[in-house]
Amino acid sequence: PTPNKMYLVQVSGDSQTAVVAQTLPEPLVVRVINSEKTPLSGQKIVFEVKNNLGRLGEGWREIVASSDSGFTEIELTLGERAGEWNHTVLAYLEDDSSGVEFRATALADTAAAITKISADSLTVMPGDTLALKVRVVDTYDNAIQNINVSFSSDGDDDFRSEIPMLTNTNGEASVDVVIGNEIANRRISANFGTLSVYFTLFVVPEPEHLISISPDTIIFKDIISVIELKAQSLNSDGQPLPGIAVEFQLVQGL
Repeated sequence: PTPNKMYLVQVSGDSQTAVVAQTLPEPLVVRVINSEKTPLSGQKIVFEVKNNLGRLGEGWREIVASSDSGFTEIELTLGERAGEWNHTVLAYLEDDSSGVEFRATALADTAAAITKISADSLTVMPGDTLALKVRVVDTYDNAIQNINVSFSSDGDDDFRSEIPMLTNTNGEASVDVVIGNEIANRRISANFGTLSVYFTLFVVPEPEHLISISPDTIIFKDIISVIELKAQSLNSDGQPLPGIAVEFQLVQGL
């Protein structure tokens, strides 16, 4: 080693984990020594946050002098973006920018909202299958993994996926739902604890076809005659549709 050369040594505080926007449990500690490993006091150490993630005191850059025993420490408050090892602080002597590096992992905060990813206010028919997807996030819009999301409907719909669903690494949970036969608007909810979000569905009948059962040509023998007219409503598969209003009109002059 070069005589009297100063060295910056990392002491503790690397590889910590905390929740976003919280201060790390331990300070970042370095020590200034010379080539003979003697502590050096009064040396200016620069601490810098990289990638604009996190805060040192009130800013992203602080200069702190070493103590009589050569130690210098500073606290890091994490930023609002969660991620593995996504926070980095570089510490270096004022005259030597090589320095040492500290890294930290930011965890998402507690769940604060469920947001809809799938389209809402859809018009559907009985038998249709929909994939509904939601995302669970914290106050800072960070995705939260492994959250149990329950889905329910106020109609006669059938869920093809296992309930509840666990959110993935993107904070997303999805469910396949088969629309029931009830012709009525629906609300399908996604819930976690006290958090809820709703999908509104407008359920309409299948397209129907009306066919005549009675003869379409009738010859009246008397001025007053009683006849019975019949028609049947069918869906696109030829199956009878109950509950469909059919209007009969007498058209004169033909």
